[in-house]
Amino acid sequence: MKKLFLIPALFATLSLSAQTNIDVAKNQAFELARKGDYAKAIDVLTKAEQSAPGNIVLLKDIAYYNYAKGDYDKAIEHGNKLVKRDDADEQVYQILGSAYRNNKKYEESENIYGEGIAKFPKSAVLYAELGTTYADNNKASEAIAVWEKGVKIDPNISNNYYYLAKAFAKNLNPLKSILNAETFVNMENKTQRTVEMRTLLLEQYKTLFSNASYINRYSNGRNEFEKEVAASYRKFASVVAGGVNAETLSALRGQFIVDWFQQNKDQKFPFALFDRNRQMLRSGIFDAYNRWLFSSMSPEQFRTWGKTNEGQMSEFMRYFNASILKFPEGGQIYF
Repeated sequence: MKKLFLIPALFATLSLSAQTNIDVAKNQAFELARKGDYAKAIDVLTKAEQSAPGNIVLLKDIAYYNYAKGDYDKAIEHGNKLVKRDDADEQVYQILGSAYRNNKKYEESENIYGEGIAKFPKSAVLYAELGTTYADNNKASEAIAVWEKGVKIDPNISNNYYYLAKAFAKNLNPLKSILNAETFVNMENKTQRTVEMRTLLLEQYKTLFSNASYINRYSNGRNEFEKEVAASYRKFASVVAGGVNAETLSALRGQFIVDWFQQNKDQKFPFALFDRNRQMLRSGIFDAYNRWLFSSMSPEQFRTWGKTNEGQMSEFMRYFNASILKFPEGGQIYF
């Protein structure tokens, strides 16, 4: 009986050893890639794959590092082999579609993402990538439609908000840009894209209040949620009449949140972003949030304010770094 147990034990040991070797190779390749040495990273993974033939984790990394290196043809070669496998995951389609896109082969990229979405219909990440391919191929309306669908598919994936915020800013649609940009910042708050969105948010508020025609356009539009948002903003527009900056925006946005809930607009349009803003307002950190959010206008003034209000700023940073915005299942997307 003891000999019978030796065989599975041996296989378990070999399997553990093989997995350990794969993990070591992945970590080595990652460190090399982090330093920009993609060629050596690929070499490490290729050698490891010889000991674990067909391992999709290694092959996927090889395809990705070829993509990151800019060798799109090689990434496409590896990716096309991987998508034929039953165990091909979302990342495989993401890598291959991106390689085609960066190689200016937009139709192929669209087809790959289409196949990926057919296999993974709930993948908001693949919708984000497909939209990017449309945008790069000068299909702006198709891109926006796909990103909006991605938001509806999974409202807790930040990528689609990021692209929509930029697209609506480009299309002179500041209110939609603002809603998407602030949603993004509250989901992804520690990256370079966060800095980009905070700057965009400030510029879009400037645009929104640069001319009464913008607010009026939303007030007279078909979208009921946007009508209600515009109505509350218009009520307090005088707050920013003397200029749009961190201080005036903090006052405007605070009054907006109070009005939104006093008028029971949250009953008709429950919206997690506004709930989160109200929570910060009640906790006494909403001003710090706004000062941080719009700090790009005057970084030095923000630093000075932060030193003077160190307690509030510290409390805000603790809260903001410990939590992210989450929408309930089914979403609350009205815009």
